[in-house]
Amino acid sequence: MWSRTAVVLAAILMLTGSLAGAQVRGTISGPGQTAFPIGIAVPAGDGAVGEAFAAALGRDLQLSGLFSVLRAPATGGPADRGVEAEQLDLAGWTALGARWVVTLAVTRDGSGAVGVEARLIDAADGQRVGGKRYEGRRDEIARMGDRFADHVLFLLTGERGPFDSEIAFISTRGGRFKEIWVSPARGEGARPLTHNRSIHLTPRWSPDASRILFTSFLQGHPWVYEIDVRSLKIRRVMGGRGMAMGATFSPDGSAIALAREVGSGDSEIVILHPGSRATDVVSTEKTLDVSPSWSPDGRRLAFCSGRAGTPQIFIADLAAGTVRRLTLQGGYNTEPAWSPSGDRIAYTGRVGGSFQIFVQEIEGNRVHQVTSTGGDNTSPAWSPDGRYLAFSSRRSGRDEVWISDWHGWRQTRLIEGGAGDTSPAWSGWLE
Repeated sequence: MWSRTAVVLAAILMLTGSLAGAQVRGTISGPGQTAFPIGIAVPAGDGAVGEAFAAALGRDLQLSGLFSVLRAPATGGPADRGVEAEQLDLAGWTALGARWVVTLAVTRDGSGAVGVEARLIDAADGQRVGGKRYEGRRDEIARMGDRFADHVLFLLTGERGPFDSEIAFISTRGGRFKEIWVSPARGEGARPLTHNRSIHLTPRWSPDASRILFTSFLQGHPWVYEIDVRSLKIRRVMGGRGMAMGATFSPDGSAIALAREVGSGDSEIVILHPGSRATDVVSTEKTLDVSPSWSPDGRRLAFCSGRAGTPQIFIADLAAGTVRRLTLQGGYNTEPAWSPSGDRIAYTGRVGGSFQIFVQEIEGNRVHQVTSTGGDNTSPAWSPDGRYLAFSSRRSGRDEVWISDWHGWRQTRLIEGGAGDTSPAWSGWLE
C-alpha cells in the first residue's frame, strides 16, 4: 500500500518525466496547475529564532511555485505538542489540507549559538520524509531556512532547490547612480555592494559566488572591474580605449569572456586568461558582437551578433573555431543566458513594440515564450538548479526584478522596495 507521499511523488513524476530532473509543474494559481499544500508547525524552543527560520522557509517554498504554505491559525488550528510525528495533530493538519508538515525545534548553547532541528513529516501517515540539523549564529537563521527549503525540494522532487544562493542586480534606489546590490534568492534583505556614485553595468558572478565582474565608469572609462563580495575590495580587470562589456567567468573560473569595442559600430568577443595575460579572439566579423554566455562545460560561447543584419543569437564552438546561428525567429534577439543543464538558452527577444523573455532548445530549436506582459521583460538569468529565471520587468511601469519558472507559468515580483532594479545575475549555490 503506497503512502500518501508516494502517491504524490508518483503524480509529480508523471508531470515531469523522471525523478532526477523533476520539476513539479505546480503553481499557486493558474489554469490547470496545482500547488501542493505544506504546513509549517509552530517552532518549539526559542520562538523568535524559529519564526525567522520559518519565515524564510515559507517564503522560499511559496516562491518555488510547487507549494502553498499553511501556517496554523492562532485558535482552532492543529494542537501540536512538539516536533516528533507522534506529537503532531496530524488530523488537524490534514483538515487544513496539508500533505506534509515541517516541524522545527530551536536550541541555544552558552555562547549564544543556535541550533535548529527541521523535519518534514507526511501528514497522512506520520512518516518522517527527511530532516536536517543546522547550527550557527543568530544572524544566519534565515539562510538556514533557505538551505532547508532546498532540502525539501530535493526530498520531494529529487533535485535540490535554488534558494541557498544570491542575486546581484543594478539599482538606482540610492539616487541617480547605478550601484550593485545583492539579495538572497528569496528577494528579502537586499544590500548595496558599491557606494561609489558611479555607473555600474552587467554584474556577473564567479563560479564560487565570491566575486562579481562588472563594467563601470568608476575611473571615467567603461572598464571591467571585479568586486570581492565579502571584503568589498574592487580591482580593475581590463582597461583600454574602447568599451568593454558583459564580462563573465568561465565555468571553472580560469577565464573571462567579454565584448570589446574595436571601432565605431564594431565589437568582438574575446577571452581573457588572467593567469597568463593571454587573450583569445572568438569573433572577427566587422559587426557588433556582444553579451557572451558560457556553456556549462566551457566549450562553447553563446553571444549576440549583428552579422545576420539584425541582432541574433549565435554559438561559437571554441575548439573547432566554428560559429552557428541559433535563433531563427524574430528580428531582434539578444542577451543569451545558457541554462545550467546545457540544453537551453534563455534570451531577450522583441515582439511587436516590447521585449520579452524566450527559452530555446540548443538542439531541435524549439522556442518557448516565457513572458508576454505589457512593458519590457529583459536580462534573463538562470537559477543554479535550472528551474527558474530572474529577469528585469517594467510591467508595473518601473524597473523591477521578477522571478518565473522557465515555462512562465508563475511570475512573481522578487525584490520589493526598489526603483530602477535591473540586470539580475543569479549566483551558484553558496555551498
